[in-house]
Amino acid sequence: MIWRISNRATFQLLARSGARARQGPIAVRFLRVDPTAPPRVAYTVSRRVGGAVVRNRVRRRLRAGVQLHRAMLVDGAAYLVSAEPEAARTESVELHRAVHDVLAKARATLMNP
Repeated sequence: MIWRISNRATFQLLARSGARARQGPIAVRFLRVDPTAPPRVAYTVSRRVGGAVVRNRVRRRLRAGVQLHRAMLVDGAAYLVSAEPEAARTESVELHRAVHDVLAKARATLMNP
């Protein structure tokens, strides 16, 4: 199960002290928050990516990629997944591969502090 990040404090904590990983058009900020909770994920797609329709499409594709590779998520961690403008022009297979790779980098960092 993947929970959504809904409180401002977690967003601020991610922005202040979260580690970063990047792969292609995908970036993720992450940190361990509560070891007893399932992983929590939030998505951010800026206006630089495109209009509302394009941003929502990219956000849905990011969600699908994270869901597909949910085994890479670490329990108790919070993730903020973001996309660069080229994500809107990237094929789904490549986007999902980038999501997998960036989550693998985050997992390696979280498992070996």
